[in-house]
Amino acid sequence: MNMESISEQLLATGFFSSIELVPRVPPGHDLAATARLTGAGHCLIAREGLQAFRSQVGSAAREVSIKWHFITASNPWPVATLERSERLPAVLSHLEVEGNHRLLIEIDPGLCWFEGHFPGQPILAGVVQLHWAGLLTQKLFGYDKYPERIARLKFQHLVVPPTVLELMLTSVARHVVHFRFDSCGQCHSQGRLNYNEPDS
Repeated sequence: MNMESISEQLLATGFFSSIELVPRVPPGHDLAATARLTGAGHCLIAREGLQAFRSQVGSAAREVSIKWHFITASNPWPVATLERSERLPAVLSHLEVEGNHRLLIEIDPGLCWFEGHFPGQPILAGVVQLHWAGLLTQKLFGYDKYPERIARLKFQHLVVPPTVLELMLTSVARHVVHFRFDSCGQCHSQGRLNYNEPDS
């Protein structure tokens, strides 16, 4: 197994800006990969899901079994939340364009938010989605509090694990951020977070 050759083939897909491979990770995988996604890789997962991404990448990697770990340039969660990081979902990718943000968030069935909600049929509560949108907006847009008001709040489709959500945070007016959780082109929830002046 030539890891350098496999790494080159994976980078050639255009889905990765960096990738590091490590051999022999039990159980059931030939390699472990720590990778940073490009915009193209991010968009593929957002549009078609993690399974489609793994399928496309698998053909480039000669069908080698790979356990993926995705990293971002910096952690987008507020520092105060990191003390209880077990309550936070993994952020697989973070794109910023003109001050607006797109984040891929992995919804693992082992997250504590699914305990009791509901046994045998886990569903991600809408209030948890709102909580995560508020936390990430605080860090990425420079607010130190939760929003003063929430407007145009809609919960449209259930979030059932395992899945990957794309959270889009868009500044739509002065101190107003629109959030939207999507997966594979389907909107799960959206609304507008209204803030006071950010602290300087």
